[in-house]
Amino acid sequence: MTAKRLTASLLALLMMLSGCLGDTSQDSPTEGLEATPIQDFDFLISFQFNQSLPMGYGNQTVFQTNVSDSQLSIQLMTRFHEPANWSKGSLNLTVSGPNNFWWTLSTNETLFETHIVKLSAVGNYTVVALAEGCDTEQSPIGDAFVARMNVLSYGS
Repeated sequence: MTAKRLTASLLALLMMLSGCLGDTSQDSPTEGLEATPIQDFDFLISFQFNQSLPMGYGNQTVFQTNVSDSQLSIQLMTRFHEPANWSKGSLNLTVSGPNNFWWTLSTNETLFETHIVKLSAVGNYTVVALAEGCDTEQSPIGDAFVARMNVLSYGS
């Protein structure tokens, strides 16, 4: 009797483990996949103007890349209206870095777009956002911008 119980217990144990003993190389192929990022972080610069008179806003953010194969993805949303008494608001977004690297975007339009900036040198990069705008009595929402940024660095 005990031999039958031992055999039944072993069979039950083998049936439970049968799914764990398969070949895992078929479940997770590694050929053809992109390199895994070794540096991946997000940051956000945004502002909404909430007064009827024009005003300005500025922000400076510094980040560092540790490898030369990096990219900065900028998801940008801007909204500017045409006030009756002064000029339209605007945004100037600038990225500067080592080896005289310079990228800039200036707009006073309402837009939603993505920009990819290649960062080809190791070192400190600076993102500067300068904006001006105002609120309006005709609309419950004033001028605004949102710049969501993601830095990805890949290693070899």
